[in-house]
Amino acid sequence: MDRTGTLHGDKPFASAQAGATALAEGLRFDLTALVHAWLGGQRPNHGVLLRALAGDGTVRMASREGLEPGGSAAVVLELGWRDGTRSTLPAMLDVTLDCSTVKGLGTDKTLRVSDRVNTIVQFDLPQRAAKDLARAELRLLPDKLYGHSLTIGAFATEPPWLQGASTSVDGIAARYPRDIAKVGLFDAA
Repeated sequence: MDRTGTLHGDKPFASAQAGATALAEGLRFDLTALVHAWLGGQRPNHGVLLRALAGDGTVRMASREGLEPGGSAAVVLELGWRDGTRSTLPAMLDVTLDCSTVKGLGTDKTLRVSDRVNTIVQFDLPQRAAKDLARAELRLLPDKLYGHSLTIGAFATEPPWLQGASTSVDGIAARYPRDIAKVGLFDAA
């Protein structure tokens, strides 16, 4: 969901350019509006989708499973509160979505974002009022950039079960009840 509320839209809540300096300085996304909506109950917190907007690169960073003991998290949400306090939240869930495989990637040691793969990260937010939030910033610390550059957008996620029931459209075989497909060793009716 983009910042205008369009499902699969192209207007991110924030974006960042990954280039040579991203490895040293990290990538920062201002997600104040999105986190404010989560805290205020206007939008459920189902995480942030990181998707390539432009460029030919691939950004790689450590996932929760790839974090070295005593190491710093590569994906954190930094919250600044109006009372001057700060909260730094590591991702509680992270996964790379790669449509080229049916294998689950939730236990991989790395996260990737490119024109072919997206990443979702989710954070366990504190129980505080939205009006208390001054700033929310997603920080990524990539360890590798393949290619020259990549612009990454941060979007809200909208799980399919929130979109309501879908209606099925029967295909041509629906008119032929005795049409049975053979699938491997099993018969499908």
